[in-house]
Amino acid sequence: FPYTTLFRSLTSELLRNLLDQLGLATRVDKEGDIHTIASADEDFPSDIVIYYLIRDGWLGIQAFSPDYRISLSDDDKLRLANHLNANTKLPKAYFRDGLLFFEHWVVIESNFSKEFMRKTLQNLTGYIWNAFVGLHKKLNN
Repeated sequence: FPYTTLFRSLTSELLRNLLDQLGLATRVDKEGDIHTIASADEDFPSDIVIYYLIRDGWLGIQAFSPDYRISLSDDDKLRLANHLNANTKLPKAYFRDGLLFFEHWVVIESNFSKEFMRKTLQNLTGYIWNAFVGLHKKLNN
């Protein structure tokens, strides 16, 4: 068997390195949180800000699109988020200050490989993007 290095915890440095390996240009905000911007394209009309958060043994991916507005009443936004959360396994949807957020958290146990974490980041980032694209298509059909 080839030797695989296992890590005991996820650090910001390792997280940023893995995101770089995935080709994601990242920035660090004033709180030290890492984020990237998924640019608008033909599938989704607005940029999406995706945060990668490390909190007490958990990795969170939280995303919103600052320019994407959904013209619904607050009650209908609540119903929409409730519908999305009831009918999909992940990511979780909610509205905050009128903006739609998608997020998902995973526990990071010790002894994980870089490859496992890279695949986790790749998959979760894709799920987040697809959640925005799928909802946009649904609302515009």
